[in-house]
Amino acid sequence: MFDLLLGNHEQIFSCGQLAEGLANYPDDLCSCQQSGSDCEFWGDVYRRFEEKYPEQGIAEYRRMLQYLTVFYRLPQTVISWLLPRWVKEHYEPMTRDFFGLVADKSGCQYIVDSSKDFARAWYLLKTFPRQVKMIHLVRDGRGVLWSHLRFFRQGKPFMFLRRNYRGKRAWPIMAAESIGWSISNWIGTLMAALHSQMIVVRYEDLVRDPAGELQRIGKFLDLDMSALGKRIADGDELEIEHPIGGNRMRFSENRRFRFRPDINWPQNLPRTYVWLFTLLAFPLNWWYGYIGRKSTKV
Repeated sequence: MFDLLLGNHEQIFSCGQLAEGLANYPDDLCSCQQSGSDCEFWGDVYRRFEEKYPEQGIAEYRRMLQYLTVFYRLPQTVISWLLPRWVKEHYEPMTRDFFGLVADKSGCQYIVDSSKDFARAWYLLKTFPRQVKMIHLVRDGRGVLWSHLRFFRQGKPFMFLRRNYRGKRAWPIMAAESIGWSISNWIGTLMAALHSQMIVVRYEDLVRDPAGELQRIGKFLDLDMSALGKRIADGDELEIEHPIGGNRMRFSENRRFRFRPDINWPQNLPRTYVWLFTLLAFPLNWWYGYIGRKSTKV
């Protein structure tokens, strides 16, 4: 939702979760319901990229992305000399050129990639400090638990560390998600503290005051977000461009959506899991103001 929301600014293009989209190449499906190679937008980007890198192309770039999006690569991206030589020699220039082609095709100043990969994020921040800005979006972990519990009750698999798991009992999944939420957000908080080109945005603040929070984000990006904030406040429909990876929301009918916050976890998440999450993730939940420090009412 946040990715698509930002993509409605005239100077921002939303490409979805790029790593996930390219992982499915050539069968990656754009929101226009065509494969990336057949999509008017991505087809042109892919063709021009293949012309520039005929020996490697999208397939090799996809392999590089898959290597760097694994969670346990984080120490390697922090300590650069632990990375293979091809990361500096090939992945770096290919990344610069790939995003350059997307920017040229879209005519936008910013390209949003909503891939949630800390290892790759760290590498991009360190390698392209003047070109990359990062937004770490945080949501109350109890709301995250409720989202996963809904899927579990529907018989859908639970994804943890990029692997799908199934089970008969929900509590191990809820415990794993609680621990995962805490670890990932500690990393995000640390990265934001160390990198001036990264900020933290709370989902609940965006819900409560979208215009105000977008204004803060706009200041960070040096963009005027007032028009987008007004559209949200007026309840206008927002457009979906050409994201090739991410939530099923990108396939909304007529490629349009409205900003509808999901804030019903307090009425639905069983108290057992509320206490489980509190036990396993209390320090960070308190730090972000979800317990006791700041009002999170929306």
